[in-house]
Amino acid sequence: MKKLVLLSMVALVTSACGGSEKKPTDTANTCTAAQNGQAKCEGTVWKTCNGGTWATTKDCAATQQLCRDVVGLAGQVECYTVEVKKNEFETCTGSGAGNCATGMQCVSLTVPQANLDIAASICVTDCSANAGVCGARTCDDIFGWCVTATGAFGDPCGFDGTGCSGTLACDRPDPVVSAFYCAATCDGASVNTGVAGCPAAGTIPTECLAGAFVETQKNGTADVTCTTLGTDAACNATAKYTCRDVNTGGAAPERLCARMEGRCGAPVDAIQDLTTAGVDNWLGATINVDHLCGVPGQMCKPATGFTAEASCTELPYVGLSDSTASCATDADCEFTAGFTCMDLDGLTCATPLSSCVLLCDPLEAGGPDLTCPGGTTCKQIKVDCAAGDTNCQLTGNKYFFPFPEVQFNGSNPVTCPTGTGCDTTNGFACTTYGTSKYCLKAHKVCAL
Repeated sequence: MKKLVLLSMVALVTSACGGSEKKPTDTANTCTAAQNGQAKCEGTVWKTCNGGTWATTKDCAATQQLCRDVVGLAGQVECYTVEVKKNEFETCTGSGAGNCATGMQCVSLTVPQANLDIAASICVTDCSANAGVCGARTCDDIFGWCVTATGAFGDPCGFDGTGCSGTLACDRPDPVVSAFYCAATCDGASVNTGVAGCPAAGTIPTECLAGAFVETQKNGTADVTCTTLGTDAACNATAKYTCRDVNTGGAAPERLCARMEGRCGAPVDAIQDLTTAGVDNWLGATINVDHLCGVPGQMCKPATGFTAEASCTELPYVGLSDSTASCATDADCEFTAGFTCMDLDGLTCATPLSSCVLLCDPLEAGGPDLTCPGGTTCKQIKVDCAAGDTNCQLTGNKYFFPFPEVQFNGSNPVTCPTGTGCDTTNGFACTTYGTSKYCLKAHKVCAL
């Protein structure tokens, strides 16, 4: 208060002694005729000389930008965006380093060796050529980037920088599921024999169960061939190898001694109460999570007392994301948890659902069906498409449950009637799928 009073007194004295005073000129906001039409930056504000005054043209901050002089053009300015570099495991754009921070690469989440195709890219520290760049971290064998090996059994891994601890591996044990998680393998000879040293899935003990892939019997590095499907003298039955037709990427399957790979998982019972008329209602209205498989740590419980095989099979339904509804690309979805951007009469974040069913297809075309549990029979199930359902995959207003198997020639599905033709010996037939025809084999399942 004293300071304010003193300044007032000084002003009064000045006024009394000096008579009238002249208002100072605001030179900061004036410009010369020679500057007319030129521009300058004042902080984030773009100003232009107009009629002797610097007038505001725009404030670059309004569009989250800064103001700067245009290089090589005197008296010209521009608003520009400061590129924010993305951190490790954040989504990115571009090739090579893209818009990632120094020392990282922007890599696409298309991983052919893992049969994965996610339309998104993330910043990673590439260690594919030199694992030493990871320092105290670990170079993941599948992805080829640095991770921190702290994940426990069933934890998501890979895309968020989490690696798996101990003997666990970051893997996708079921090809239907997009998400990777810390998984444990067990000896194929121990499949369906109990715990076999498998870790617990939280508080649930896991067992050594059959995985989604087969492993072949070897003679040195060569696969052992066989003749008679099922039991064959060439196959080591003690180690659970049997004679199977195995798709190795050629035009037709090869007959080899093989067994299902061993995977640790919490056992899930297969559905046995399917009906031809009621499957759609059962799936659409009353999906029982006790039968869902493919989620981390849940695998199909082995069948006992009959020969039909419990299989984790994709359903004609998907699970929707709780946190993200609409999307433009996979990058908008929780792809670390297996959600991708799907066209479901509108782009939506969703993930495939799979359930354990009992497949009873004959071992070879024309052979006897595998046996089913009491009260059920081996049959194909066709379900009516909903009225106006443009996603229903088969013409004739029907779709198969579960989805049919597709014949491949290498990595390409075989179309018909042109092309190499369908492998009728192994049960494939020319079937309309959407707007095209492919060589398909509809599965038989144990149902009421």
